[in-house]
Amino acid sequence: MGAAFHWQRARARWERRRWGGVHGRFLERTLQTRQLDAAACFSGYRKLFVVGCPRSGTSWIRDILQLHPRVVSGWESHAYPSVYEALRDADPHHSDTGRVLLERVRREHDANAVGLARYIGIDPLAQLLDAALDRWRSEPTRTWSDAASWLVRAIFDRYFTLVGGRPRDLFVEKTPHHVQFAEEILSDFPEARLVHVLRDGRDVCVSMQMRAIGADWSPADRRTQIELWRDSVERGLRVRERHPERTLDLRYEDVKADPAREIARLYGFAGL
Repeated sequence: MGAAFHWQRARARWERRRWGGVHGRFLERTLQTRQLDAAACFSGYRKLFVVGCPRSGTSWIRDILQLHPRVVSGWESHAYPSVYEALRDADPHHSDTGRVLLERVRREHDANAVGLARYIGIDPLAQLLDAALDRWRSEPTRTWSDAASWLVRAIFDRYFTLVGGRPRDLFVEKTPHHVQFAEEILSDFPEARLVHVLRDGRDVCVSMQMRAIGADWSPADRRTQIELWRDSVERGLRVRERHPERTLDLRYEDVKADPAREIARLYGFAGL
């Protein structure tokens, strides 16, 4: 049996330990409902963002990372397209800005098993959103993007604290689409690093085609698949050129061919 099979079995055991039974249900309710002031959350912990074109192996890399005892991880948050982009591009002077954003996130909560629905409930999010708006209004020198960045950080800090993260732990967040926001992520989180996962575009397109059978988000048109792959790869490579010390390119085929060597590279880059 191959390395991928053993990693999948290990991941399944990890998921059962973390989310199974009474403890898992209690933790999920806590994430959805507990009000927690941002000042009470950890904020200085290290962060690693796993990005790349969808179907490139980002989930596999996240699974490998979260087997380490000092890693705290979760599902895809989609925090930047869901919250950061929506708040950054909103009209800060419009009285309905907060309500519109919350309604958008509420629809995503109802429709998706991943995304912010797995990180925070509507009521705690409303509390943090009010705090972000108050910070923007009280300090005229702050930009609207500053408020959006603060809100994303507060969401991650709350999640990290509630799931039991410790200051020396590493928070791993995996959302493939965050490759579109890589520059913003590295700017918002000076302590963060980025793993850019690459895979042969032909295999990515085949995987997207298979996924499109049962998933609305995966494009079924070949041209769209190719353009998505090319755009994601080009964005990731540009970020690596600008921030070589904070970005690691990891090829799916290399991990599959020599997992011991590539996982050692990955863990070394992550500081594990």
